[in-house]
Amino acid sequence: MSRFVEGLKGEGRDFVRSIKEFPVEALLGAVYFIIFLFWKRIDAHLEDANMSSFFLWFVPQYVLVFVLHRLSKRRPALKVVYILSWFLWIPLLFFCTRLSSPDWTIAVSYLLAAILLVAGDRRLDNEAFGQGVFRTVARVGICFLVGGLIMLVISAIIASVNFLFGQKLGDRWFEIPNAFIAMNVIPLLCCRAASDGRPVQKGAGLLNTVVNGILSPALIVYTAILYAYIIRILVRWELPDGGVAYMVTAFIGVALVCCMCQPLLEKRSFDWFYKALPALAVLPLALLWIGAVRRIGQYGLTEARFYLILLAALMTLFTAMLAGSRTRSFQRMAIILAAAGALFTYIPGIRAKDFGIRSQQKRLEAVLPQVIENGRFPEDPDYRAIFADDNSLEAWRTAESSWRYLKDNMGKERFEGAFGRYGQMPANSWILADESHWSDSRLPEPVIHRLDGPVDLQGYTTLVPSAQYYYYEDDKEAVFYLDDTKGEELLRCGIVERLDSGAEGDDVLTFRNDRYMAVFNSIMDFRGSTADVAFRTGTAILFKKTE
Repeated sequence: MSRFVEGLKGEGRDFVRSIKEFPVEALLGAVYFIIFLFWKRIDAHLEDANMSSFFLWFVPQYVLVFVLHRLSKRRPALKVVYILSWFLWIPLLFFCTRLSSPDWTIAVSYLLAAILLVAGDRRLDNEAFGQGVFRTVARVGICFLVGGLIMLVISAIIASVNFLFGQKLGDRWFEIPNAFIAMNVIPLLCCRAASDGRPVQKGAGLLNTVVNGILSPALIVYTAILYAYIIRILVRWELPDGGVAYMVTAFIGVALVCCMCQPLLEKRSFDWFYKALPALAVLPLALLWIGAVRRIGQYGLTEARFYLILLAALMTLFTAMLAGSRTRSFQRMAIILAAAGALFTYIPGIRAKDFGIRSQQKRLEAVLPQVIENGRFPEDPDYRAIFADDNSLEAWRTAESSWRYLKDNMGKERFEGAFGRYGQMPANSWILADESHWSDSRLPEPVIHRLDGPVDLQGYTTLVPSAQYYYYEDDKEAVFYLDDTKGEELLRCGIVERLDSGAEGDDVLTFRNDRYMAVFNSIMDFRGSTADVAFRTGTAILFKKTE
């Protein structure tokens, strides 16, 4: 028992020393935790704010503050910048709660944070850079493991109290201590670990096992598969599938990481493969470009596809850099990747999102005369006329995909400025995406239940933003979940059961439990038709009972 107490005291002293050593980082974790407590206390009043996305920015900002702290030790003039970087949470809070969700911006920010953490503050050769990357990843990973175990222990204790004593401790008893550990304890542990400059032992067992025992053999097998696929498309004289671009991008990326790790290994069993990589990658890179260009030619640019093209260009550049002894610098590759990501993510006008919007605008403008009626998409399109003409059907498919992308990325005001009235795509336009729903050349004739007037919310007066839940349908019902793992269920809507009951009007379109209420603007009953689905719902809006 005394050893346990002494251990706790030692951990407490280390934690206090960490706060003194990293004061701005500790203060940043504290302010995020305070905002979290405030949000949880008055969450009923903040449902309209996309607060969950704000906490995603914690890691990138924390890494930025830590890197500036590390740089300020070598360059004291940067100490002011280090202190001022703490205040970034203020515009981030405004951005997330007032404007919009960060979409791809947050993903790129995490990538840039990882590069900042490992890139170093001076020029390094490949072995020193690889040592730094492995040291940082290994030690930070251990900190996350320790923090995760602490969080697991706390959750187990609270769950045991609930079970053994019949208590009904709410979610906050789990969320608040775990949030404190995630925002204060784990980050400070990571700061201390990342500041430890002691070199790792060459040929470390874990790295040797992962690179020589798993990844390198897998890459060789994957190379053989790619070349077999290349031979196949040459024999058949056909274009590669557009999705192959993503596969080749992952292949080149993993190969570059393994190539960087080679100087750290005691036995470089696959050195021959990585020396031949620039030559072996030529044909897969050709596949990458053909697949990416084909996919963009078919569907136009989107934000994700722009990043795919950017990665294709960078993978090509990095592979070429491997071929020369002077250009073979992994630190330089990391800096180029970070610079390209920042350039095309944060600068208005040349952001990936802007390129995607411009491309989809052109696609939509090209087919507007064929699908629009008086400046608005028709609520009840004549599907028989659409299917009678192949050009009309293709125009509708193009219009729908581009319309949905622009609706999600442009916003209402900007869309109206470009195309006039905002309009509404038909709720059953999903049919156009797949002709397999139709048989014997007959169109299904669904019974459509539409919301015609106001709905009595009966106390369910808090609107739940769509970003805070996930919606799924199957053959009989629709379900709202808290996350995409289908874990915590918010509301289950027995739609087929409701349709069978003979309900009419709003009773068909509204579903409730003791906390949530869903309102559908339409439900289409396909039973008895030739469609292979029982129903399709229109727009669903979720409300929460005000506590």
